Amino acid sequence: MILKGVVVDSLQTPLAYANIIATPQEPSKNIKFTITEANGTYLLELEKRAYTISVSFMGYETYNFEVKISNEDIVKNITLKEQVNALEEIKIEMPITVKQDTIIYNTDKFITGDERKLKNVLKKLPGVEVEKDGTVTVQGKKVTTMLVEGKKFFGGGTKLAIDNIPANVIAEVEVLDNYNEIAFLKNFVDSNEMAMNIKLKENKKSFVFGDIEASKGNKDFYSSRSNVFYYGSKTQINSIANINNVGEEVFTFKNYLDFNGGINQIFKDGSTNFKKATKDLSQFIDSKDVVQKLSKFVALNVNQEINTKFNISGYGIFSYAKEEIFTEFINQYNTYTELKENVDNAKNNLGIGNLSIKYLPNLSSQWYFRTQFKKARNRSNNFINSKVDTVNSRFY
Repeated sequence: MILKGVVVDSLQTPLAYANIIATPQEPSKNIKFTITEANGTYLLELEKRAYTISVSFMGYETYNFEVKISNEDIVKNITLKEQVNALEEIKIEMPITVKQDTIIYNTDKFITGDERKLKNVLKKLPGVEVEKDGTVTVQGKKVTTMLVEGKKFFGGGTKLAIDNIPANVIAEVEVLDNYNEIAFLKNFVDSNEMAMNIKLKENKKSFVFGDIEASKGNKDFYSSRSNVFYYGSKTQINSIANINNVGEEVFTFKNYLDFNGGINQIFKDGSTNFKKATKDLSQFIDSKDVVQKLSKFVALNVNQEINTKFNISGYGIFSYAKEEIFTEFINQYNTYTELKENVDNAKNNLGIGNLSIKYLPNLSSQWYFRTQFKKARNRSNNFINSKVDTVNSRFY
């Protein structure tokens, strides 16, 4: 059901970007959140239960009321009163702060301490959705660039960030709408981009942190991973590694697209570029009847600020996959029966490197130099065993 209306001041002037938070009266349920449009209107999609609604806007008294959602939509218009008495100094920690096209989440107000990775934190933030493929949306709009302390995390893709950044180092999550990498163009050029910036806790800004995991199962199955991060005032280093033979997918097709400029980049130069891309994409094809699969993945991302005007960043990605596929068929013919076995062994290597240099000589200009290299190698060995009565044949 829907709760909607308009927020105005005592002169009936619409208030844009007012915060509206719906807190369920059942503590185990998630908080809902929205902000008013430019004309002061708001809309909240709520479940059938009781909520406490809090409406706030800087310089005005917070308005609270309770509502019980049933089978009908509810219209609630709200008038906020200006604050009369101002204290000399007061500090209020708001769970959500809205500043024009920026939303800031104070994550401590939403988490319980059981979260392990960034994706677990994001799932508890009002208005934020996380898909299985790593896509992140805020108020229905897709996040296109992921930042940590204002720097791109492995090219800005969301998948590696949400799966690897530890939850206990996050202080705030900033959502930057109308994002533009060239800062001085932000207020002059409209952009459909949305960035998410992860702000670290103070004790993690010049500190090495991360986690290392290793597990061993029966029949020689194993899995190991490590995520190690260093964030200093001028240097940031992120490293990720994963080795397993349990079929866990580490470097996905979506990751590949993120590191190569999106799906449109593959078709940019026509059929020639597509043929080259086909070789790279072969390792992302889902295989059936896999007997064993070994995956190795290593990634390193470095950002180095030389001075206030000069910055160097880059990343390197290496992915290796080896798999064996086995299928067995029994073909019944009129006079004989054939037992056929199909064995396919494949090895796929993919390496991607990127180097970016940014120079800001003054406030009105920025210079960029970017280069990227990529190398892929795919090998496959296939043969068929055919047995008819006592006669064995092998075909390559």
